[in-house]
Amino acid sequence: MARASFSLLLLAAIGTTGVNAQFDTALTTICAGCPLSELLLEWDSAPGADELVQVGDSLYVRANDGLGGFDVPQFVTALPAGEQLVLFEDVDDDGDTDLFTHLAGTVHLLRNEGGSFTTVLLDTELYFDQWQNHPAWFGEVRAMHVDEDGLKDLALRRNNGNTFVWYRNDGLGGYVKRTETLPVNVIANGDIVALDWNNDGLHDLITTAESEMHGVVILQDNGAWTSEPDTFCTADNGFGMRFWDVADLNNDGVPDLLNPSHMFLSDPDSVFFRRLVQTDLNYQDYRRLMDLDCDDRPELFGKALNVGNAVFSVVQMNEDSLVVELWEELDPFIISFMLHIVADLNADGAPDLVFKQLPLPENTVYAHYNLATVPEVSVTLPFTALPYGASALLEGGTPAGGTWSGEGVVGDTLYTALTTSWPVLITYAYTTEYGCTGTADALVDIVTGQDEASVAKVLVPYPVPADGEAWVPLAGTNILLLVHDATGRPVMPPLTRHGDRLHMATDQLPAGAYVLTAMMDGTPTGHGRLVVTH
Repeated sequence: MARASFSLLLLAAIGTTGVNAQFDTALTTICAGCPLSELLLEWDSAPGADELVQVGDSLYVRANDGLGGFDVPQFVTALPAGEQLVLFEDVDDDGDTDLFTHLAGTVHLLRNEGGSFTTVLLDTELYFDQWQNHPAWFGEVRAMHVDEDGLKDLALRRNNGNTFVWYRNDGLGGYVKRTETLPVNVIANGDIVALDWNNDGLHDLITTAESEMHGVVILQDNGAWTSEPDTFCTADNGFGMRFWDVADLNNDGVPDLLNPSHMFLSDPDSVFFRRLVQTDLNYQDYRRLMDLDCDDRPELFGKALNVGNAVFSVVQMNEDSLVVELWEELDPFIISFMLHIVADLNADGAPDLVFKQLPLPENTVYAHYNLATVPEVSVTLPFTALPYGASALLEGGTPAGGTWSGEGVVGDTLYTALTTSWPVLITYAYTTEYGCTGTADALVDIVTGQDEASVAKVLVPYPVPADGEAWVPLAGTNILLLVHDATGRPVMPPLTRHGDRLHMATDQLPAGAYVLTAMMDGTPTGHGRLVVTH
């Protein structure tokens, strides 16, 4: 696809610093007059968002070519006759993407079973036509734990009147439609989400009442949501109060409750308390939860339309504080009527912003590329071995300007007299201006003057990488195995001997690289390297 950058069309930051600066201020033309689908998602294992394309009753995927374009279509699956792909989501948390299709009021779920699809009829009275939400997130139907049986159900997210429609997972591959009568009328097209609000083990329903601009919680009692609802927040404007989300925004392991006017963040020190944070967000029209800035914390990204432009919001956590940043698009020709997507378009690991003007199907597609990407880091030391008692300057890390770590490392110098085992694992880390860090490792052997017959042997653990356990071939009951992390700190995973090998439990070790040292009578007799992933 042709790409051309043109000048500053665009951004005025109207919030605090940071988020807007991580996106390229040049608006890049991805393709002019191309039929790019808004169905962009990570479909395969290769980097970059891929494009789903429906042709007739067949679904194809165009894999990301890593350059902002897509390869030739590859067949994925046949769809139910005459039905249109409208939503996609991993409804069963098995790591692949499931599909929703519809024709008139008939809706099917195509559950992805590792490349083959099982078609399940959900409903014959559910219409998708009026919704403009992006198909990947916050569609009319989405997966949530409505009850407490541990199985993910499907729920009609937007409801009217005093009914709540959901599809209970029967545990046998099917769903049973349920219609609950609520003690309140839900505001027009109001979201209903499920969350154990009072920590009694039962999933309660949270929504907004029709007659008041109030958020209410309907506590579940003996399997029914018929209790008198509790009002727990209010707002002057009911438009934003229609939208509710549940996500762990502060990474404390407990889900938070999100709303454009309020956020209830679970306390990091207690699952029995949620603190209210007043906000004023714009995410009514489009929302996604993702890590935008490579800090391993999810952000809530959203858009709302104002007169002549579109206002974007990013909500993120800074330590234990909630930070809201606003970002406004200024060009009404491009922005006033548009589809827009957040997806890794150029396969660099960072979600980009992709725009397409509406209502014409083949208008120009633009992108703001995300600059908050993990850097490619490499290290080539000028030496592979050093005498014991020597010191040497650490060099050969790229990009320049990074930091060094490892046993015996002080600043940018390795002091071999400070090491207790070898080879020494040296790590070079580089952090960009956007807080994204990449690392690379190198091993340095320490020469002690021993004759060749007494040189320590290489330990070869398996499997590589290890997840929950590892085995280390090591004969001799009088040999001690020491384990150090990448910084040289000793760690003590459980070890048990089985004949001529040791079993190591690695399920409690953080992911990373570890140095193994075999010791006999206080002398190193072998060294090896273990990589742990989870």
